[in-house]
Amino acid sequence: MKQFTLQKSMPVAEVSSVFVGPIPAENKQILATGSGEGTTCTWDLDFTGTWIHEFVGHSAKVTAVLATPDGTRLVTRSGDDTVRIWDLHSGRQLKTILECTGGPSISPDSTQIAILKEERAELWDFSARYIRTVAAHTQKINSVVFSPDGETLVTAGEDGIVGLWEARRYHQKKSIQASTEAVNAVTFSPDGEMLASGGADMTLRLHKTSTGVLVKAWPPGNSPLTGIRFIPPDGSILASNAEDGSLTFWQRDGTPEGRLNGSVTTFTVTSNGKTLISWHEDNLCSWSR
Repeated sequence: MKQFTLQKSMPVAEVSSVFVGPIPAENKQILATGSGEGTTCTWDLDFTGTWIHEFVGHSAKVTAVLATPDGTRLVTRSGDDTVRIWDLHSGRQLKTILECTGGPSISPDSTQIAILKEERAELWDFSARYIRTVAAHTQKINSVVFSPDGETLVTAGEDGIVGLWEARRYHQKKSIQASTEAVNAVTFSPDGEMLASGGADMTLRLHKTSTGVLVKAWPPGNSPLTGIRFIPPDGSILASNAEDGSLTFWQRDGTPEGRLNGSVTTFTVTSNGKTLISWHEDNLCSWSR
């Protein structure tokens, strides 16, 4: 694997979450960042240092920011326990969902939002209408994500369980006891065939989605894992972020593929896998390979 190398950086206010996604109508990609001050900004990927829109409304740190796949709306979550829906192009706030403790995840068809409320995962639409509760754990759920085809919702929580749920028929497909400790992050491979999870026990695990069978497990370091991503487009490489700020790359068999030195607290990767955006050593950085 050709390593990621730093291309551009810009000093901005503390970035607590970051997202890159397509704007299909404009045939381009957009960068969105959430801040510790409760604001969210969208930027062009050219890193000029000028934001396009500022989204103001949260009263605490923005812990997650996502755009809908159709490129029309932005969804943010904050430490104020709200999920807010915004018009991506005007910056206008459209709706608010209250009492959210985690998430969100957006369905691939841009019609539903999965949010977390302690031990439950709920589905809502973009008019902020509750649809139903899809998943439940015995302890707090930390992570929720839709499968690439939108048919499955996966949850992971403090109980160490990774649950797979029918996103349309609303029943559980599988329950995987992935760990005896909290699972903080879970994600699908781009083709949906594999699940990666990690958390407090500092172990990265790969499971076969269809069966739940454990394929591989290895300890990436000496710190709890906070984020995991398959590097698109083929997902042959994974990136794992940990509480100590390490960001390390791996082959699916656990072979190390390199790391970014320094402290990384949040990161994302473009859909072609060629650019990585991170909050790194107090700068917003763009890396390429």
